[in-house]
Order: sequence, then structure tokens, then C-alpha cells
Amino acid sequence: MIRKAYRPDIDGLRAIAVLAVLAFHAWPSALPGGYLGVDVFFVISGFLITQLIVEDLQQGRFSFRRFYTRRARRILPALFIVILTALGIGSALLLAPEFASLGRHAVGATFFAANFLLMSETGYFDAAAETKPLLHLWSLGIEEQFYLTFPLLLWAASRRRVSILGVVAGVGGVSWLLHAVVSGTYPTAAFYLPVTRAWELMAGAVLAAAAARSDHHTTPQPARAAIGSVAGTILLVAAVVLVSFVHLPDTLWLTLAVAGTALIIWAGPGALVNQRLLSSGVLVGIGLISYPLYLWHWVLLSFLRIHLGHDGAAAQVPFALALSCVLAWATYRLAERPVRAGFVSGRAVAGALATLGAIVVIAGTAVWAREGLPNREAPRVRALAEFAHSPHEPFRDGMCGELMRAYDAIDPDGCRSSLPKPPSVVILGDSHANQYFNSFAEQMDGTAVLHIGRWSCLPFSSKSHQSEQCQRSIALAQKYVLEQSSVSTVVLAGYWAYLMAGRFAADSNGDYRAPGPLAPAETAVFERTAHEVLTALLASGKRVVLLLDVPNLNFNIQHCVFDPAAADGEPSVPPGCDFDRRAFEARNAPYDQVMAGIVAAHPGIRVFDPRSVLCDDAVCHAMRAGHPLYFDSDHLSRRGTDLVVARLLETGVIERPAGTK
Repeated sequence: MIRKAYRPDIDGLRAIAVLAVLAFHAWPSALPGGYLGVDVFFVISGFLITQLIVEDLQQGRFSFRRFYTRRARRILPALFIVILTALGIGSALLLAPEFASLGRHAVGATFFAANFLLMSETGYFDAAAETKPLLHLWSLGIEEQFYLTFPLLLWAASRRRVSILGVVAGVGGVSWLLHAVVSGTYPTAAFYLPVTRAWELMAGAVLAAAAARSDHHTTPQPARAAIGSVAGTILLVAAVVLVSFVHLPDTLWLTLAVAGTALIIWAGPGALVNQRLLSSGVLVGIGLISYPLYLWHWVLLSFLRIHLGHDGAAAQVPFALALSCVLAWATYRLAERPVRAGFVSGRAVAGALATLGAIVVIAGTAVWAREGLPNREAPRVRALAEFAHSPHEPFRDGMCGELMRAYDAIDPDGCRSSLPKPPSVVILGDSHANQYFNSFAEQMDGTAVLHIGRWSCLPFSSKSHQSEQCQRSIALAQKYVLEQSSVSTVVLAGYWAYLMAGRFAADSNGDYRAPGPLAPAETAVFERTAHEVLTALLASGKRVVLLLDVPNLNFNIQHCVFDPAAADGEPSVPPGCDFDRRAFEARNAPYDQVMAGIVAAHPGIRVFDPRSVLCDDAVCHAMRAGHPLYFDSDHLSRRGTDLVVARLLETGVIERPAGTK
């Protein structure tokens, strides 16, 4: 039978894990491998949970209700307190889109689905990790999803007298193989899915199951224990320190960290490292508050960086970590410990947790459903919310998938349809075409509008972008348009200057991006593919509209909204965020010349230049009436695309079909 004595060394190991994670989140470049602390937690969790379940099964007292009640008492008090606090801070600091996202994440975390939500959000315009205060709850989601089925698996094995050790080893082996296979091709899925993470919990479960088969003791002989603890420490430290210096598959680094952790646990509380280091009072104390500390630290760091920016927050990071420790201690002493120790009656705990959970779900759902409660914001902040809302989301929809079923090999990044019927208007292009879709769909209500796109590929590109996948996408998109008799108008849009240059110019500050200088080989391919596409479309009798690109900014549009004073005080931001049209056109002249040659060679196409909307004779506007017209340096905001599409329709470059508003 398992001897389930308290092991201070495991709390010390928890401390090492949480300190590694804190260091990584606070100073990523100082300890790039600190993220492996989460994997240490997984092994510890698998060991302790399996130990409890197997002991109860051996003594014939296992109860699913008892198991999940124990989990709820352990997990929920601190979780609900932290989520509600995050919602409260978010209501004061976040823009409407960010606050809506926080509400969505709060609901997802309550139902332990944060990992699935975050996996679904990865993409071209996904918000930076630091702007998601509940990002770290992905790991809790993986654990609790696994524990929904794991107790049932062990219970069934016990009832059928199947080896529990064999079951957990088999599950772990399959999960490890899945991670090894999936991580190379789909790293995001390997990171977030419970089936590709289960092997880490199973490493701990194997230790507990193996110990359960021993009738005498669960720890090795002293000499072996000492060797095991030292070897485990070396493996764990090597994984954390070397991961940023040596290129190995992710599965191998995780395996080193997991194996090191398992060896340390296997060695037992009396082993050299376990007794001398991990059982020290300081580490044990940190380990006891490690769970609420993990919950609090990222919330505070995230809000600090949202409020002050990454550079501005750097000096305040130590303060945030210190506050995290204080809040973690208070949460442990006032909420977690009293509930777990039974100082509060079961009914009172159940009622309190149910009430807190309901409040989190109701509040999160309300914030999410009401799009971040924009009316709580001041006028300037509401303008900032416009800027923060990407005009590109979502990238695809089910209606488009149905229409393109026979052309699924096109594999576009952007595929959206406004109506579930054959389209009249098709927009072909990259993200600079996708940005117009919502505006076209709304202003041509009743007309089926379809966007087909692939970032940096469609509708014609330079030599650098002519990959096999790119060329196939272009050919299939063109084939679809030519074969659809319903299509009367084809709109071609793209980041033309970038596509003909084949690369971006260097921008060390990350404030904006600009196309690189033209190279003859790149431009030649761009011109050739342009002539091929335009000739084919015009020959089919389609109305072809070439939408020239927007003036790209050479300053940070965020300064225009976050810090209006920057427009007057910072040399890189022009006053009022209006920029000189002549200076832009001089900078853009080589690209304009190439486009002018293409247009001249195909007199049948209709051309529209957004500069007629965004610029007057002297200046071009990044802002208008206090509202941003740009989302970033070269994509428009929704307000900007609405203005461009409205002028397109007003001038008759694209006719509104009869019956549309």
C-alpha cells in the first residue's frame, strides 16, 4: 500500500517550478527555458493525484464525488478570486475589444477550456500574449480536462483487475508519440491539446502506480536515491538553461525536463537534493503558495504591460512580482487553506463556490456578449477601441467553405462569403483585400460578396512569393472565378508594393513596415503574373476592378491615439498624424511606375486609387475627426475601409446591383 506521508521536498519542487515560470514571464531573455516549470507542475500533479486515487481504490473507498469535491476545494477558490479581480481591473484599463476577449477567456477558464480558446485564436492578427491576462490558465485547462476521464480509467482498470501501472504507462507512451509527431507540423496543437500533454502527467502517474505495487517501501536505497536526485536535478537544470542555446525538437527538451522531475520525485524525501535543498523552509513556503502565485503573477504582469507598454513596465516588474507574492499568501491563508482543511462546512463551501462561479460566468458572458461594454469608455478611448479592433477578423466562415467545397485544395487563409449563394462580387487578394470584405458586405447588402485570399500570394506576386502552394492557390482561385457565371465583378487588391518588391525594408523599432527596394527579377515576375491574371479575367467578360493600395505610414499610428502629444513632440510622428502626400509619392514612385505600366497594358480594367479618399492635394490623413483610419502601418481600420468602399460605389467604379441599399 502507498505510504502517503507529507513530502516537503515536493513543495520545494513546486517552488522551483513556479520561480522558473515567474522568471520567464518577468524577464524572458534572462531565462528562456523557464516555461518548462509548467511541465514540472504536470509531473507533480500526475504523481499526487494518482497516488490519492490508487490509495482509495486499494482501500475500497474511492468515490467520484469525493474526488471531484477535493479537486474543487483545491482549485476553485483561488481561481474564481483571480478571475473576478482580473475582470475588475480590466473594466478600468482595457479597451472594448480587449475587455470582450477577457470576458470570453473568463468564461472559458471557468469551464476549464482556456487551452482550446487560445488555440483557436492563434493567427496572423492575433493579439500579443502579453495583452491576455488569463493566458496562463491554458495549463489548468489541460489538467482538469485530463482529470475528467483519468479517474474513470483507473477505476475501470481496478474493477477489471487490469494493471494500473500498465494502463498509465500505455497512455503515457501513446501521448508522447503523438506529441513527437504533431509538434513538428502543428506546434500550436501540440502545445494546447490535452492528448499531446497527457504523457507529462503520466510520468508522475507511473511513479505513483509503481509505488503502489510495493509492499514495503516506495523509495530507493540511499545511494540510488542520491544518484537519482542529482541526475534529475542535472537533467532539469540542463533543459531549462540550454533550451535557448541548442536546437533540438521540442519533445526532447520536454522529455529532459519531465525525466528530471520524475527522477527527483522517485528519489524520495531523504535523497541528497531533496533533503538538503528542496526541503528547505524557504522553498517549502513558496511551494505552499505556488498555485495562487502562478495565478496572480501573470495577471499583474499582463495588466502592467498593457497599461505602461513593455518598455515602460520594465522597471515595475519587481514590484508586480512582490505584489503577486503578497496576494498569493493572502489567497492561500484566507481562501485556499481554510477550504481545503475543512475549516468551513461542506455546504457553505459548495454554496460559496457555486455563487462565485455563477458570478464569473454571468459577468464574463455579459462583457463578451456586449462587446466589451464600449459605453464605459471616454470618447478618446472609444476612438482607440476602433483602432484596436482588427478589420480582418474573422478570416474564414462556413458559408465560404460550402461554396468552395470543390476547390478545397486552394487552402486560403482568408475565405469569407456574405451570403450562402453563388457570389456576384469576388475580392481576390491578400490581407489588403480581406480588410475590405466587411465594408463591401455591409454596403452591398443583398449582394453575395466573396473574398478568396492567401497572405502575400494573391492575386499576383513577385518571385519571392511564387512558392508551389502560392501558385496553386492563385490558379485555383482564378479557375473558380472564371467558371462561376454568377460572378460579374472581380476586385483585385493587395499590398502591391510589397508583393512586387518581394520583401520588407528593415524597421528596427517595429513601429511600421515598408516594402523593400525593387529588384529586377522580383519585378519581372510580378509584371508577368499580373499580365497573365488580368488578360484571363478580361477575356472572360468579367468586370475587373484594380484597387490600388493605401499609402503606407512611416510612423507608429498608435502614437496618434495612445499619446496625442507624440504627434507634436516626437519627430517620427507628423503633427495631427497628417503626412505629406508629395513625400509619400516620391517614396512610392518606383512602385507606382510599375503599376502604371500594368494598367496601361490593360485598358479594359477599372482602377480606383484610395488616395482620392485618404488624401487631399497636400496631405494624407491617418486620422480624421479624432478617429483612426489605419489599423497599423499599412492596413486600414474599419472606418477607413468604409470610406474607401463608399466612394467606390458612389463613383460607379463598382455598381450596386439592383435592390441593394
